[in-house]
Amino acid sequence: MFSGIIVIIEEDSINDIAMKKLELSKLIARAGGTTLNAIPTNSSKNVYYVKILGSQEVSQDYSKKKPSAKKINFANYYLSHRWIIDSISSHMLLDPSIYII
Repeated sequence: MFSGIIVIIEEDSINDIAMKKLELSKLIARAGGTTLNAIPTNSSKNVYYVKILGSQEVSQDYSKKKPSAKKINFANYYLSHRWIIDSISSHMLLDPSIYII
């Protein structure tokens, strides 16, 4: 599912984060993706920055948001960690534009 996708994960600075960076990294790896701790030296179009947010964010319903009609360079935006979780739960890669935070 995440084959060819590189994810850089950052934890939010609040204490009640929804999950740990290691847990999310394992989910990404099981789904075929790669996690890195820093920006790769060669710019890749499949780099996504994901931020693990607080547990209250878990209740947000992203399914009501509409995907962006314009082309987005996701290396310039953070995505909610829910993009990973919801994609795995749906058994398909969901549009990341609705998870921009």
